[in-house]
Amino acid sequence: MAAALAADAELRPLFAFNQTVPTRRGGHPRVDLLWQAGRLVVEIDGYADHATREAFRRDRQRDYELAISGYLVLRLTAEEVLADPWLSLDKLRDAVQFRQGNQMQEHG
Repeated sequence: MAAALAADAELRPLFAFNQTVPTRRGGHPRVDLLWQAGRLVVEIDGYADHATREAFRRDRQRDYELAISGYLVLRLTAEEVLADPWLSLDKLRDAVQFRQGNQMQEHG
């Protein structure tokens, strides 16, 4: 994903890897990818790290805290990113366009 993102002139300047995001509930989750200006978080989930009930619960709590703090969370599986990073990049592009459309409506 990092190589695909680095090769994309449109998306590359938007995203930063492994960023900490303060939330309204006092949490500070570290997220895989962040587009701060667009309030878009991308999480790449591997099965091994998310296979327990506790890990599942923690992810839902993170999503909740990020959502009430104004962030859209896009979750991709590690398998899909490894199998086709370009398709994953297309999903990122769709989410960016969605957020840009919402920002225009809010300010328009």
